[in-house]
Amino acid sequence: MCAGCFIHLLADARLKEEQATCPNCRCEISKSLCCRNLAVEKAVSELPSDCGFCLKQFPRSLLEKHKKEECQDRVTQCKYKRIGCPWQGPYHELTIHESECCHPTKTGNELMDILDEMDQTHKTEMQLYNSVFGLLSFEKIGYTGKASAPCSFRSLGHLGLLPTCGNFAINRSVRMSLLCFLGTIKDLINKLRTSVQQKS
Repeated sequence: MCAGCFIHLLADARLKEEQATCPNCRCEISKSLCCRNLAVEKAVSELPSDCGFCLKQFPRSLLEKHKKEECQDRVTQCKYKRIGCPWQGPYHELTIHESECCHPTKTGNELMDILDEMDQTHKTEMQLYNSVFGLLSFEKIGYTGKASAPCSFRSLGHLGLLPTCGNFAINRSVRMSLLCFLGTIKDLINKLRTSVQQKS
């Protein structure tokens, strides 16, 4: 079982308050009972896997390098992105685009308007970023421990995600939806973090 499936299995069992079991043989699974099988990991790393950009097959051990450095269809951005060029496309079209890009020829006033707009967008993203962190650091998030009791959450209304009604209860049947919701928030945080790092 790969590490991603293993962690998902443990998290799913924890959410359902059940003991995690192997989907094939139904034996109990826990972090303390499992150990790495290096021979299998080595074999798996040699199995072919498809590149998400060019759809060609490569050994798993080489796939990441191919996607980041070698694939001609990987998504890339214009080198004038910092002065407002929104273009992104396959790597093999980058040279053609950059030779025709109009951003280097813009006037100072035009560039200032673009940079002001980018700065405003950045501030909005940072406000959302801070709001999401505030949401994830709420003290009143947790399960009460009783099988029939609801799970209490503080209002998420300040983000426009749920009604602003103080505390509200979420029963056990929708906890899986909440897990997906929190996963979406974490994805959003990662995207915002990447965006912030690229702009700094």
